[in-house]
Formats: sequence, structure tokens, C-alpha cells
Amino acid sequence: MAGAAAFALICLAAVGLYAVSSGSGEEPAPVARTSAPPAAPHSGAVNPPAPVPSTQTPQPSATPQGRRRVAGLLGLWEGTYTCTQGLTGMRLRIRRSSDNGLEAVFRFFAHPSNPGVPSGAYLMKGTYTDDGVLRLQGERWIRRPANYLMVDLVARIPVNRPSRISGTIESDGSSCTTFSVTRR
Repeated sequence: MAGAAAFALICLAAVGLYAVSSGSGEEPAPVARTSAPPAAPHSGAVNPPAPVPSTQTPQPSATPQGRRRVAGLLGLWEGTYTCTQGLTGMRLRIRRSSDNGLEAVFRFFAHPSNPGVPSGAYLMKGTYTDDGVLRLQGERWIRRPANYLMVDLVARIPVNRPSRISGTIESDGSSCTTFSVTRR
């Protein structure tokens, strides 16, 4: 009986070795690795592996209502903001980003009442939450005038498709206060 069991194990091992060695000839797809600590030596106890945390962040506008509200923000907006240099013209083009968040190009320029302001532009990344808060943060300069800082925009938007967005400017190192833009 022991000889039959040993023979059966040898046959199973041979079948398993054949299955592994006679694959399609293709290499397996690479697997992303995490920076998890090395596994502890096996102690004989059966413990399920710890779950790997997801690297995806939940999107604030994940509900159908949130997606409709985001769609109501997309497009070109024009208006002004008030900052250290005085009243300044601005254009904001908002679109969806590849990660289902928002991105915008913020362009600023001289307002007729303040002709000395230079032009500039930068890319912003942001979110729009289901409770109606738009937050856009400066990401990288496209065209930067000397001594200018990026600012962040925050607005509470109570309707699905607004014709005007007004809010506050958040910035370290400047005295910027508010902005207001209308749909173009």
C-alpha cells in the first residue's frame, strides 16, 4: 500500500512538472509589487495574508448626481480676482482629468482698470464633492511671470449648472482674497 501511495505521488509530481514546463512559451505578465515588508518565516500556523491596501483614492463625485454636477462645471469661465497686484483678469478652462477628477488651466492678465499686470498661466488639479465644494490647486506653471505665486481656488456651488462661480483664494505668501467668474 505504501508503494502505491508513493507511486501516485510521483505520478502527480510528474504531471505537475509537465504542466509547468509545457506552457504556451509566453512569459507571465509582470505583477506590480508593493513595498510590503518581507514575510515572516512560516511558523506552521495558518494565517491568511494581510489585505493589500488599495492605491486608488475614492473620487469625490462618484455618484450619478455628482457626475452631473461636475459636467455642469466643465468649459470656459472668465472674470476677475483680487490679489496683491490689485484687480486682475482671469480665464479658467475646466475639464475632467484622466483620473476622473478635475483639471483646469488658470490664465491671468491685466484688467482694464489695472494695465500693469503681466500675463501668466498654470495648470490646476482639483475635486468637486457631492456637497457642492469645488477645490482647484495649483499644480505646475505653464508661463510664469517673475515673482508670481500660484493660488488655489475654493468655491461652494449650490446649483447643478451654475452661470457664475464665486469663491475664495487660498495662498501662502500673498494677500489674494476672492474670485468671480461667469460661463463663456
